[in-house]
Amino acid sequence: MKTAFEKSLLGLMEQYEKIVLLTADEHSPELTAIREKFPSRCFSFGIAEFNMVGAAAGLSRAGFIPVVYTVASFLAFRSIEAIRCNICINNFKVILAGFASGVKINNFGPVHHAIEDIAVLRALPELVLLSPASVNEVKPVLKAALETTSPVYIRLGKAFETEIYDSPPSFTIGKCELIREGWDLTIIATGNIIANAIDAAELLEKEFAISTDIINMSTIKPIDKEAILNSATKTHRVVTVEEHQVTGGLGGAISEVLAKSDVNAKLEIIGFNDKFCTAYGLHSDLLEAYGLSAVQIFERIKAFMEE
Repeated sequence: MKTAFEKSLLGLMEQYEKIVLLTADEHSPELTAIREKFPSRCFSFGIAEFNMVGAAAGLSRAGFIPVVYTVASFLAFRSIEAIRCNICINNFKVILAGFASGVKINNFGPVHHAIEDIAVLRALPELVLLSPASVNEVKPVLKAALETTSPVYIRLGKAFETEIYDSPPSFTIGKCELIREGWDLTIIATGNIIANAIDAAELLEKEFAISTDIINMSTIKPIDKEAILNSATKTHRVVTVEEHQVTGGLGGAISEVLAKSDVNAKLEIIGFNDKFCTAYGLHSDLLEAYGLSAVQIFERIKAFMEE
């Protein structure tokens, strides 16, 4: 997703003359291409993420469209006061793009993981939260973010994500997409962990003939209440899957929607269960260590359906 975002940004900077790019300590061939083509529109802040977000607020006020791009954990946690006070309170149009969300930055340890960023940022008024599911969804998400008037946080993966789309899908902020239709169960996922959720659903179909609504919730805020309630009314069983803490993330947002409705539905939230990720290894190893492989998601859902 990282490379797809950078390539997409290069093309969009050709269309939108007001876009300026703010980075911390990021380097890649794609970023080099952007900096060489638009040297006066690129600013590097080093490891000063808080200052970078503050500068983005000033640039937005001056009429530019700042894209702040760095590792998700540092963007969300080191910069939270500047995001809240400088950007959201003023409702400045700034694109905050954090890559290596979840545990994608696998061997750098828990301080580099971003498995609380949805919870932290979802509480901020005005801020839109977007989370593309795969590489092909990155450009539509970025383009939609550039066209809205609100500040936006885009939660990106890093590399080697499983592609779930044959081509770039249409995308509208505030609307989810029904990837597959079923009748017995609703699975709602955000980000690339949806690939594991899809595999789990296929196992459920094969082993127990359980048909599943699979929903890609690319917009976490504002969330698509209508789609959630329509599916929950049909299946009466909802499972959320996220590469994030179970507290305050996608599952929390879904539970808020269901609790305020009169829909009779049971809910299971699958994610990091109030634990930091202290394991090291491949991304797939970390997911398995915390119960987020496709087979483990299948087992969790199987137990949930048997209750």
